[in-house]
Order: sequence, then structure tokens, then C-alpha cells
Amino acid sequence: MKRFVCAHELGHAVLHPELSTSFLRKHTLFSMDKVEREANEFAVELLVPDQVLYKNTQPVLTVNDVTLIYGVPKDLVRLKKT
Repeated sequence: MKRFVCAHELGHAVLHPELSTSFLRKHTLFSMDKVEREANEFAVELLVPDQVLYKNTQPVLTVNDVTLIYGVPKDLVRLKKT
């Protein structure tokens, strides 16, 4: 989980360097959903190699396998673009 959190926060630094999410949460009605999803997508792309989800990969890894091996939360593995 630590790796994922670090990758997620790196996603914020790379994708949203001008945003202060803590300021926005406290002082505006700005929805953080898009910003958080983008950081999650960045983290998943960074941590999970493309080859892992190809159907021709042997052995085929399940979502649970990817979660355990790469530290990506189960509900976010679906964000990996194939």
C-alpha cells in the first residue's frame, strides 16, 4: 500500500502541480473526484507493467494476483489501460 500511496502522490505532483488539494477541500466546493481518479490512474500505470494484463502472458494473473504482487488496491486494478 505504501508504494501505491507514493505513486498516487507522485501522480498529483506530476499531473496537478498547481493544485493544492487540501486547500481546495477546505475552502471550495471544487470536486476532487477527477483529480483523485487521474492520480489513481497514474499510480496504476506506473506500478503495473503493461505485459501483466495481456491475455497472452503466461501464467495469466488474476486481479487478486496483481493486488498482492504490485500493491495496487483491488478496486483500482480496473484503471489499468490495456
